Amino acid sequence: MNNKVLIIEDERELSELLKRFLIKKQYEVTCVENLNQAMHALHMYLFDTIILDNNLPDGKGIDIIPTIHASQNKPTIIAMSALHIRDEVLNAGASYYIEKPISTAAIYQLMLR
Repeated sequence: MNNKVLIIEDERELSELLKRFLIKKQYEVTCVENLNQAMHALHMYLFDTIILDNNLPDGKGIDIIPTIHASQNKPTIIAMSALHIRDEVLNAGASYYIEKPISTAAIYQLMLR
């Protein structure tokens, strides 16, 4: 099982909800709130799955997708946004796109693919 997950999400309640859910499913989870923290985490660890919000305090999540591909070993990238940007994030290299509001079950199903 691929089990190291990075959640890049500035909404703490959502981030904590996802984290608690995934820990119960035996995943090791790291949470960050902005692109700067994400860059640091990406340089420190290899992740199997990255759950990526698009609207972050210091930029757009979509802009970090090429960096993720360059610094990681082909992680699954699940991009999420309240905006309708499915084609844009998939063309940028995300594995999957899910619109907010999200469900933990939907995220988990994408991770199992």
